[in-house]
Amino acid sequence: MTLFAGTEQDEPSAAHAEFDVHTAHADPMRANIRVSGDLDDEATEVLAEVIDGHVRAGRRFLRLHVGGVRAVSPAAVAMIAAVHERLLARRGTMILTGVRAPLEVELRAATPASPLFLVAPTAAEQQG
Repeated sequence: MTLFAGTEQDEPSAAHAEFDVHTAHADPMRANIRVSGDLDDEATEVLAEVIDGHVRAGRRFLRLHVGGVRAVSPAAVAMIAAVHERLLARRGTMILTGVRAPLEVELRAATPASPLFLVAPTAAEQQG
């Protein structure tokens, strides 16, 4: 597994056989992050580092595309919920896109007090 930190040109990215995360776009306030594969405990640590890098850079509005996520660990759900709360406290937001039904159930259960902003997969993603 490798981890790169930086800007869109030198994007935060990590990959191993079953996991990939990369920043699709970032500006001073926002970042769009794409995640695919199995979001296990090891991958969760890497994703948390990528997200933390964006937050340290002052980005308060994150879009996390999870349409390619096949499996998610309880640690990943807890980390996403914690980041959500952290961004809300900074007057920011995190929107999760491409959220399929099984992941939606887990995420909604993890954040009953401050529900996450979830967007279902597009028609093309549902067919693919």
